[in-house]
Amino acid sequence: MADLVDTVTLSAQPFCLTFLTNTTFAAGLITGSIELHSTTSPDDDGLTLISRLTPFTSSVRCILSPSPSHLIAGSSTGEIVFINHSSPTSPQTQSFTATSLQKKTQTYPGISSLLIPPSPPSLLLTGDDTGVIRLFPLTPTSLSSTPLLTLSHHTDYISKFLPHNSNVIALSGDGTISYYDLTRPSPFIKRSDEQDDEFLSGCIIKSSKKVITGTQSGVLSIWGYGKWGDIENRLTGHPESVDAMVKVDENTVLTGSSDGLIRVVQVGPDKFLGVLGNHEGWSVEGIERSEDFRTVCSWSHDEKVRVWDGTLLMDDDDEEGEEIDTMKIVKEAEEGREEESMDDEDDWEDMEDSEEESDDGGGKPFAKLKTDEEKFFEDL
Repeated sequence: MADLVDTVTLSAQPFCLTFLTNTTFAAGLITGSIELHSTTSPDDDGLTLISRLTPFTSSVRCILSPSPSHLIAGSSTGEIVFINHSSPTSPQTQSFTATSLQKKTQTYPGISSLLIPPSPPSLLLTGDDTGVIRLFPLTPTSLSSTPLLTLSHHTDYISKFLPHNSNVIALSGDGTISYYDLTRPSPFIKRSDEQDDEFLSGCIIKSSKKVITGTQSGVLSIWGYGKWGDIENRLTGHPESVDAMVKVDENTVLTGSSDGLIRVVQVGPDKFLGVLGNHEGWSVEGIERSEDFRTVCSWSHDEKVRVWDGTLLMDDDDEEGEEIDTMKIVKEAEEGREEESMDDEDDWEDMEDSEEESDDGGGKPFAKLKTDEEKFFEDL
C-alpha cells in the first residue's frame, strides 16, 4: 500500500473535494461549509485548516476549482455559488476573504455534478438529482444566473461528467450514459441502452478509445468510445459498489469501493494490481488527485480526509517489485472491522444477550457486529 501521509480531520462529514493547488484542497461539507486545507506543513498545533466559508444552509454536494483563486459549488437544495477569493497562505481558522460571492437561488433540484469542459471553457455544466443537465455561461469572474440550454435525457441523478475535448459523457443513476457535442446547437447525440445497474463513477482511458464506469453492484463496465449502445466487457472483483474512480494512466485507474479499499486496476489485460489504501471499516465515498499526482486524497463518512503518497503510482522502475496480495489486505480489513466492533460495549452486551437466549434453546442467533459506518447511519 501507499504511505498514508496525513489524516486531515474536518469539522463535519465531507461530500466532495477538489484540489486548488498541488498542496491545498477544498472540501464541501454536509453542514454547508467549505474548508480549505493544506496537505503539507501543518502548524504547531497539527492543524491543516487554512480557511472556512459557509455559503449554504444545506450540504455541499459537488465542488470544482477553475483556478487557485476560484471555486464553484452546488448544494443539495439546488443552489450554485461562484467564489472569487483570496486566502491566507498559513493554516489558521478564519473565513475566506471573498472578493466576489455570487449565489444562484433558482428552484433547481439538488446539484449532483459539475463540470467546466476543456472546450469551450466558457460553460458550466450542472447535473441534478432528477437527471436534468443545464449549461450556464461562465466568465473568469462571474456565472450567469440563466442557463443557455436545459437537457432532459435522463430520469435519475447525474453522478459524473466525463469530458473529452468538446464532447461530454454523462453518467446517470438511471442505468444509462449519454453523449454530447458542445459545439452543436443541439448537443445531444446518443443515449445508451439501459443497464440493470447504477453508474456512479468513471474515466476515459486507452487514449480515448474506451470508457470505464463503476457501478452500484461493484462491476466495472467497459465501453467502446463512440459505441454507446451496450457495454463491451465487464470486470468483476469488487465485492461492493464502486463509488469513486480516478485515472492513473491510459491503462490504469484507482477505484474506491464501499468495502473501504482503494484498488489499483489495470484494463486490457484486466487485472487488479494492488491496493493503494484502506479506510478500515468506512466506505470510500470519493477520490481526487493533485495535478502532479504526487498526492491522492480520499474521504469517507468519518469526517476525515486521508492523504496518500501518489508517487507510488508514478514509479517507472522496470525492476519487479514486491507483489501486493489484495486478498490478504481485504481479509485484514474485515478482521480489523470485527475487532473494532467487538471493542464497543453495546456490541458485547448484544452478544451476551444472544448467548443467553441460545442457551435456552431456540433463541436468536448471535448478534451481527456493527461496523463503524453502520453505527454512523444508525444514529442519523
